[in-house]
Amino acid sequence: MKILSLQFKNLNSLKGEWKIDFTQSPFVDNGLFAITGPTGAGKTTLLDAICLALYHQTPRLGQISASTNEIMTRGTAECSAEVQFEVKGKAYRAHWSMRRSRGKADGNLQQADVELAEVATGNVLATQIKQKNETIERITGLDFSRFTKSMLLSQGEFAAFLNAKEAERAELLEELTGTEIYGQISERVHLHFAEAKQKLAELNSQAKGVQLLTDEAKQLLQEELTQLQQQQTEHKAKVTASSAHLSWWQQQERGLQEVAANTERLQKVKEQQTLAQPDLLRLQQSEPAEQLRTPFMLMQNDRKQLGSNQQAYNDKQQSEQTLKVQMEGAVQAFRQESEKLTQSKQTHDQQERLINDQVVPLDQKVSAEQAKLNDKEY
Repeated sequence: MKILSLQFKNLNSLKGEWKIDFTQSPFVDNGLFAITGPTGAGKTTLLDAICLALYHQTPRLGQISASTNEIMTRGTAECSAEVQFEVKGKAYRAHWSMRRSRGKADGNLQQADVELAEVATGNVLATQIKQKNETIERITGLDFSRFTKSMLLSQGEFAAFLNAKEAERAELLEELTGTEIYGQISERVHLHFAEAKQKLAELNSQAKGVQLLTDEAKQLLQEELTQLQQQQTEHKAKVTASSAHLSWWQQQERGLQEVAANTERLQKVKEQQTLAQPDLLRLQQSEPAEQLRTPFMLMQNDRKQLGSNQQAYNDKQQSEQTLKVQMEGAVQAFRQESEKLTQSKQTHDQQERLINDQVVPLDQKVSAEQAKLNDKEY
């Protein structure tokens, strides 16, 4: 936070309007300057004006309100204070003013007018006392107490610090700078360290009842797990091959069913041919038999087709016997491989659960708590 300018009116002994621009010479040309003058000249009033513009109170008088205003110059009817300050490269303007009724020096005090705005844009951020205090604290990170202990140290507190004994000076310094928070932090850290140490002791006690795996044992388990995974891959490949055999056998079964249906149809044709044989003989001997030549030729073709179907049927029966033998072997191999796969998966799952549920979490937990304990000790 950097004070850029101060403007005020009718505060204590400094009657009238006053303005100090810290961005102009000689202030901007010097890194350090002093406020000097005889007692009552208004040195402290300058500091009061800064506090008044920002926080509506001063270290000497406290809160300035309509019921109590000892800072307004006697014989005047109004007073004000305005500060322009910069935070993180952005300029703000804080204003405070108060007047008496009817513009008379003996008029009743009215409520203060306050405002906080951005200098560059004129955007008003607050017009109420509480809202302004909260906004300034949010922007600067300082409330009135922290401001008067860091940015602005009042004369009384500074003198008390200089004249105090060595032991008292340390207490005053802590009070002025607000470093008591570091004592509280130290207590919290010590408490957290004790809790972490106790928790680590409990974990170590629990760990004594568990036999941790050595690196060699972990390596053996990892190798065994890799072998099981390879076996699982091989079993899956065999299952896939068996599934292909099964699909082929199912297709063969459907082919056999078609052969059976064709055989049944062929048998019906034979029966119809037997029944029609006497008629065919008579037709051959009769003159109109010529008219039946075409149907007869079709019948001859059916006979030939029947013979072909019969041969195909016989071939499929032979293939069926061969496939049945192969299928029985494939089914037996499939069952054996499935049993091996199930056993391998059970063994793999048991070992993996043992590692994940007991060994790894405990190792991680002990390592984490040990790391926390080491951090606390340093």
